[in-house]
Amino acid sequence: MCPLHRAWANFAPRRRAGGGPIHLRVALLPLVGLFLLIGITLLGGTRAGADTSEPDTPRRQVRWYMDRGLNVEVRRRRLLEEVAGPASELFLHVQAGVRLSADAVAFAGNDQGSENGGPRRAYLRVGGEFWPWRRPVNFYLEIGLINRDFSLNTAKLTFPALPYVGDLQVGQLDPPMSMDALASSFAAPFMEKSLPVDALVPNSKFGLLLANRTASQDVTWALGWFGDGASREEGENNSSPTRVSGRVTWLASAGGEDRGPLLHLGAYGYYMYSANKQIQYDTRAESNWAPKLFATGTIDGSGSIVLGNEMAVAYGRWSIQGELLVTRVQGATAGDANFAGAYVLGTWSLTGEPRPYDRTKGCFATITPQRPVAFGAHNVGAWEVALRLSYLDLVDGAVRGGRGVELMPGLNWSPTRYLRLQLNYGYTHVQDGPQNGNLHLVQARLDVSL
Repeated sequence: MCPLHRAWANFAPRRRAGGGPIHLRVALLPLVGLFLLIGITLLGGTRAGADTSEPDTPRRQVRWYMDRGLNVEVRRRRLLEEVAGPASELFLHVQAGVRLSADAVAFAGNDQGSENGGPRRAYLRVGGEFWPWRRPVNFYLEIGLINRDFSLNTAKLTFPALPYVGDLQVGQLDPPMSMDALASSFAAPFMEKSLPVDALVPNSKFGLLLANRTASQDVTWALGWFGDGASREEGENNSSPTRVSGRVTWLASAGGEDRGPLLHLGAYGYYMYSANKQIQYDTRAESNWAPKLFATGTIDGSGSIVLGNEMAVAYGRWSIQGELLVTRVQGATAGDANFAGAYVLGTWSLTGEPRPYDRTKGCFATITPQRPVAFGAHNVGAWEVALRLSYLDLVDGAVRGGRGVELMPGLNWSPTRYLRLQLNYGYTHVQDGPQNGNLHLVQARLDVSL
């Protein structure tokens, strides 16, 4: 056996009896494709007839640096300059990083079905853009483990700023609903989404999305079609070949120290068609490790409609955010069923950092510490306290899915922009559900995003 074959034999995963490491191979396929793309870009030959007036200047320049992960830029000089303009000098930009989250949790009360915590997320994220012609194409991929199971959480291509329509996204992505659901989990003030959003808003699905905004980015709108996607525990997860979802937001005031508070208003909705005439909604208490205290069971329905509105106010170190959701399940043979939910939360930065606002997505972004912890410096990072009150009603007629409230205070500490520690306490009271009573929980998270 030659040395190359011997090295590969030592590296390759051993085949187990009854089958090979399928999940590992599936997880590596997108990475292999990405590395091939980068290799072809870096090692591509010289184009015939190219300008050689500056032989000492490389046609392709490669630069790498660290900024929220490893960044690699590949630039080409003068290639397609007459057609695409100076922007075509950037041929490829890749940003790769990892996300690691681990939870510890304890319960008291009606905690039948709870778990003891453990790894919450461990995945690789790869994003960036490349310029095949006049316009860039953006790509983003999250692949790894969520709740200890293999997951392709997000895998999408974005064709930005298309004439008349705006941005076109295709792949596994989030439907345009709820600022609580659309915000990155690394930016959210709590470890999990609120009760009504987790129960009624769909998780990431495969689909097509059109999104646009005004020139000032004060108004955004999005409309998309979605089918089924990678199954996940959180979020509405019914089997449906068709979901039509849309959202409109208005930044009524951009805020600032001299201009008053930031004011965000938004509305969203979706229609879901059920091919098998079976619809259900459920959710845990506001912890991934809690039991499912709310569950409607299977409802005989041909489709459902969810409508919601959202509002957020932020000024300096404080913010208030809330949403109201209503749902109607269209009965296939019996009557309709109506459900509702709402939440309101407030945050206060103890160290003065404001919550940044993402105009393109219409939601809050990740806080960056003004004084990150560093050796030899008396810095404390970013400290934030938060409080959320959630309400969910999944009771209507014969459907007894539970009606209850949850109160959750929280404390967040971000020593650096890459590290965050969270502590949440939750008290939930439920009645008319599959598991009535009270539940207390205390949970902590170590979150790393590089």
